[in-house]
Amino acid sequence: MALAAVALLVLGAFFPELPLLGQIGSLLSGWFARVGVAVALVLAVGLALTRWTSRRGRRRWRVVLAALGAVALLGCIVVTVRVVATGLDHGVLINPLAGPTAPRAPDAMEQYGTVPDDPERFGALAGEPLEVSVWTPTTPQAGSAPIAFFIHGGGWISGSATDDAAGMKATLADSGWLVISAEYTLAAPARPTAGIAEAQLGCAMAWAAAHAPDYGGSPGTFVSLGDSAGGNLAINAAYRGNAGTLSCPRQGPLPDVDAVAPLFPAVDPYALHADAITGGDRPGRDFTERYTGGTPAERPEVYRAVDSSTHVSPQAPPTLILQGTNDHIVRPHAVDDFAAEAAAAGVDTTLVRVPFADHVFEASPMGSQLYTEVTLRWLEDLGLSPERS
Repeated sequence: MALAAVALLVLGAFFPELPLLGQIGSLLSGWFARVGVAVALVLAVGLALTRWTSRRGRRRWRVVLAALGAVALLGCIVVTVRVVATGLDHGVLINPLAGPTAPRAPDAMEQYGTVPDDPERFGALAGEPLEVSVWTPTTPQAGSAPIAFFIHGGGWISGSATDDAAGMKATLADSGWLVISAEYTLAAPARPTAGIAEAQLGCAMAWAAAHAPDYGGSPGTFVSLGDSAGGNLAINAAYRGNAGTLSCPRQGPLPDVDAVAPLFPAVDPYALHADAITGGDRPGRDFTERYTGGTPAERPEVYRAVDSSTHVSPQAPPTLILQGTNDHIVRPHAVDDFAAEAAAAGVDTTLVRVPFADHVFEASPMGSQLYTEVTLRWLEDLGLSPERS
C-alpha cells in the first residue's frame, strides 16, 4: 500500500493537472530524494521477503511489488536529477538529502511606522505599530554589512515578518548580511490595503537604510526579497523606489535597490484571480478581492496598479525569480510573461524554473537548498556579496 501511494504521488508530480493528486505530488516533489531512498529500502526488503513466500504460490506479489517500486523509484530519481541539474545550470551543486538551515528568531524588533489612524476603516488595528524584524550578521563587518530586505507572503491577508520556512534569513545573516524583514497592514473583508501596503513598505525600506548602521549594516548595498504576495510587493516597491514613484518623506529617502530576488511572485493579479486553484478551491479570488477591494471588473485601476508589469522601467534593478513549474497558485505562465516583458524592457532578468515544484517549494529539503544556493550565487555574481561590498 505504501509503495502504491508513493507511485501515485510521483504520478501527480508528473501530471500536475490531475485533480488533487497533482497538487499533492507537486507539493511533495522536493522530498522525493529522501522518498526514493526509503522506496529503495522497502523494495529490497519486500522482494527479499516475497522470495521466501514465492514457493507458496506468491510470485504475483513479487511482480506487483517490483512494478510499483520501479515506478516510484524511477520517478523519484528523475525528479531529483532534474532539480540537481537546475542547480548546476545556475552554478551551484545541491545535496538532495541535506536539510534547510534551521530558522531562528530575530535578534531585534523595531517600530518603523503605524497603521493609519482611521478606526472606521481599520477598526482595532488603527494606530497600531508596524514593525521590522532584524537579524544581525553573525560576523560583524564594522558597519559594512549589505542589507537583505524581506517582505513576507500570505496572499496579502496573512503571514508574518518573522516567517522563515527555508532558513534563508538565518543563512544570509550567517553569510554576513544584515537581514531586515518588514510587516505591513494585512487585508481583510471590507478592508482592502492595496492603496497603502507599498507605501508602508517604502517607509520600511527608508527606515532600514537610515538605521542599518545601528546593526552593523550599510545601505550601500540593498537587496529586496519576498515570496508570493511578498514577491509582488518586493518587485513593485523596488521598481517604484528606483523609478522615483515611491517615497516616504517622514522616514527620509528610499535606498537604491541593487537587486530583487522573489520566489513565485504574484506579479499578475488578473491571473491570480482567474487561475489559482487548490483542491478545487480558488484562493486567488479571495486574495485579490480582499487586497484590492473587488474583482478586476469592479476595480480595474487598482489591479493595474498592483500588476508588477505596470512598474517595469529602465531603472528597475536586476531581478532573479524562482518559479515552480507545477505552481497551482501563482501560475507559471504569468511569471513567464512578466519575466519576458521585463527582459524586453532592458531589465537584467533571470528566471529559474524549478521542475515539478508547486507553491512554497522552499519549505522542502531540495527546494530550500536550490533557493538559498542559487540566490546567494546570483548575488555574488552581481558583486553584491558581503566579501565584495
